[in-house]
Amino acid sequence: MGQRREGEYFSLNSAIEQGHIVRVRCGACRRAANFLPEDLAAIYGGNSFALEPLFPCSKCGTTDFVRVTTYSPAIADFGKITVRRPGPKKVVQTWENETFTERSRARYVRGADFRF
Repeated sequence: MGQRREGEYFSLNSAIEQGHIVRVRCGACRRAANFLPEDLAAIYGGNSFALEPLFPCSKCGTTDFVRVTTYSPAIADFGKITVRRPGPKKVVQTWENETFTERSRARYVRGADFRF
């Protein structure tokens, strides 16, 4: 189980090379999830520390009680372990306020003699 030796830096790239699965468990709300290290490396970078929380718990929103370990799956585990994978990206439209000025008014002018 993902225990590191003193002085050893265990990156996501190391977890990929060794064929590990990254387990993230929140001790506060008891939520747990398994991730493929190559998916995490694509988002957070392969040199990120594999045994440190990369994101807060999605249920309780804290990283204070999140524990990350790695697991080397056995042949018997295939088809039995649920792994979270990245889904489709969502685009969120943002809005900002601006003052209705001459520049924005010009789009709505219907004729040269139009007045407010």
